[in-house]
Order: sequence, then structure tokens, then C-alpha cells
Amino acid sequence: MEIRKVNLKTDLSDISLVYAKSWKHAYARIIPAQYLNELVGDKWISILSKSDREMLVLDNEGQSVGVVTFGVARDSEYSSEGELMSIYLLPEYIHKGYGTKLLKKAEIRLVELGYATIYLWVLAANNSGRNFYKQQGFHVAGNQREIEIGGSNLTEIRYIKNL
Repeated sequence: MEIRKVNLKTDLSDISLVYAKSWKHAYARIIPAQYLNELVGDKWISILSKSDREMLVLDNEGQSVGVVTFGVARDSEYSSEGELMSIYLLPEYIHKGYGTKLLKKAEIRLVELGYATIYLWVLAANNSGRNFYKQQGFHVAGNQREIEIGGSNLTEIRYIKNL
């Protein structure tokens, strides 16, 4: 296993599949099934190819099996903080320490970019994700917001960590 920078020419198809499978696994009881069932492997290719975020992939013998996305805050009120947009792994790679390794590499890069703090938004109903971030030293910042996915209104909670 190797963690490396994404190659936008060769990795996007694998990464998009990681996103689709991860969403179906992680959000099965949170996001409407109809929406999740419509997710296909290539859904995120166009979005990811235009992203100005940094991405690192977990590479298993040439196949991307995990990805972390991070960079400049998308929320202007937190512009002095780095943002962790996502960490996704294929389901068979979860709970094996790879998410922690991806997060640590992202944190190192964010420090190199000059950030002392990192934040993220996590779905309130995503107990597994919330527990992971708590174990990694994040704490609830006290902010929350409502978003809509697949016709459902969902609450996200902001977590923060000093680097």
C-alpha cells in the first residue's frame, strides 16, 4: 500500500468508484436508498477533474482504494483554516488503519501549506464517521448546518482540530 498524490489522468475512474461504493456503504441508513442506488462509478469524475482541492490516494498495486480530499476552506468564514472535505475507502479497507494514514498525510500537507487548524463537516447521523474523527483528535466546534441530499434534509456538524 502506498499513499501518493492523485494523477488526474489515470486515477479519476477508480476514485469515482471509491466515492460511489463508500457512499452506499457509509450512508445506507442516512441517505435515501433510491438516491444511493442511482450512484454509479463515474458520477464524480467530472466533479473531481475540476477540483482545485488536493487529493491523496491509497494505492494498492495500481488501484486506488481510498482517497482523502482537503485544502483551502470552502466556507469564507473559516478561510484561515484548512478544510478536510472527505476521506473515503472501499468498504473492504475500512477499520484497518488506512483512514488514519490518509488523514495524517493530509494533516502534514496542510501544515506545509501554513494551516494551524483543520475543520470538516460530518453528517450528524454518521456515528461511525463522528467516532472516527473524535478518535483522531477532532472535537465539535458548535456549528451545524442543514443540507439536502436525495430529497432529504440532513444536519451536518462542524468538527475542528489544531494541527
